[in-house]
Amino acid sequence: MPRFKLEDYETVKERKARFYEDHKDGRIIVKNITPTDDLLDFAIYKATIYLNKEDQANNLPKATGTAMEIRDKQKSISNRGEEYESVNYSSWTENCEESAVGRALDNAGYSGNKKCSREEIELAQRNRSSLSSSTATKKQISMITNLVNEQYIDRAFIEKVLGKKVSKFSELTIKEASNLITEGLQIKNEMQGK
Repeated sequence: MPRFKLEDYETVKERKARFYEDHKDGRIIVKNITPTDDLLDFAIYKATIYLNKEDQANNLPKATGTAMEIRDKQKSISNRGEEYESVNYSSWTENCEESAVGRALDNAGYSGNKKCSREEIELAQRNRSSLSSSTATKKQISMITNLVNEQYIDRAFIEKVLGKKVSKFSELTIKEASNLITEGLQIKNEMQGK
């Protein structure tokens, strides 16, 4: 597996600077779309990019992006065996907000020749093993069940997002559940006009 050099990747802060340099009157609007009773477990943010204030007034976004971060409830252990607070131990909401902005900027064409932001690469490295092997949490399963019961998503949608058939939600990984929740909440918010 190739090793990534983080210095080769642009930060979201650098992307924002390029965007505002190109669009002096541009707008980046970020909204917390996490169900309020779940904010202590995870965060979901949606970022919307407008090229100018007129586009914002007329609700004509250039692009959007969403992100989800799961709160770390235990301190991490370093390679030397020392406890430390990971980014998502204390700042999962801020981290999520910045990730959503990065995705929206990427969707608006602010990725240059680099496909991911530095923050996205760091997140992928942190989550690679835990998200793909750990099973979905009870809270995630409950959220997916609610989205199905409220008819925002259905089995066909789930199979499309995951690329496979699912017989029980308890068989999902954290990553799969996270993807379903993010996509499902985006549909719910669009249907409710948020």
